[in-house]
Amino acid sequence: MAPPLSPRALVVAATALVLLTAGCTWSDDSSAAPPRTTPSSSTPAPRAGFDPETGTVTRVEAAFSVQTGNVRTRACYEPRSSELASIDYTWRAAADVEVTEVELIDGTGIRLVGTPVTVPPVNYGGRIDLGGELTWAGHEKRLAGNHLLSWPGHESVADHVFSRGQTGLFVLHVRRSMGHGSSHGLRVTYRVSGPGDGNTYTAEVRNQVRWQVVRHGTRCRV
Repeated sequence: MAPPLSPRALVVAATALVLLTAGCTWSDDSSAAPPRTTPSSSTPAPRAGFDPETGTVTRVEAAFSVQTGNVRTRACYEPRSSELASIDYTWRAAADVEVTEVELIDGTGIRLVGTPVTVPPVNYGGRIDLGGELTWAGHEKRLAGNHLLSWPGHESVADHVFSRGQTGLFVLHVRRSMGHGSSHGLRVTYRVSGPGDGNTYTAEVRNQVRWQVVRHGTRCRV
């Protein structure tokens, strides 16, 4: 039986008022003591309500969320495509948070290398409609030339300050270690900045992709 879902860090906004309530891996282990961790749960959809007594409209949403524009369910690669830059996942912060871990969900035959990078959009808090993968060699030049991104603002996830209202693109260094495999999405572990209970929370998005390495001219059979 699957474990019960637990609360995610939520942000409640009432007009201009903001109130905080409460795999293959990159992890930031810089903290002196490991924080308590709540089990993963899916991102709740934003909820809205109207209070007739105060005349305020409230909106409840996750403090941090992850999205994907990936619509692929299968993919085939040539043998030389073992080192890739994945640009399938974007994020949005509704509060100031610290990201402590990024991991592929149930990744098989694939792993993350090094620390992920985040890239802001040209417009602060704007959408980034990108997806897919680039060869790792030369990926920086291609992303620097993309009109949706502000490449000079790219930064390691370990060093970045995830601020309220900000959005960004995760750039993941992906290495394929087998001739076939799969992954089921991305999970991000974070802490809400400022005074709190010390818990960590998770944001995740699921998108199953099966893949296979094939030689040029060979039929893709995944």
